[in-house]
Amino acid sequence: MEQIYSPSLEVMFGKRIQQIRKDMNLSQKDFGALVGFHRTYIGQIERAEKCVSIKAIEQICKSLNISVQELFDFSNLK
Repeated sequence: MEQIYSPSLEVMFGKRIQQIRKDMNLSQKDFGALVGFHRTYIGQIERAEKCVSIKAIEQICKSLNISVQELFDFSNLK
């Protein structure tokens, strides 16, 4: 049986953060400043190297003025 690759939630979340950041035309540094995190942490999230806490998710949503549902909308990921 052939196994179909399904990216982990961490990978999809990282891609979603990167997608939002790029849609806003922001560098990791500028995006980090906007949401209150260091640029290296943003990079680690985007590369799925860090697990993001519920508190961090809440901070991202509040900073971007988006809902959790919008943040976790992976339907348009490339």
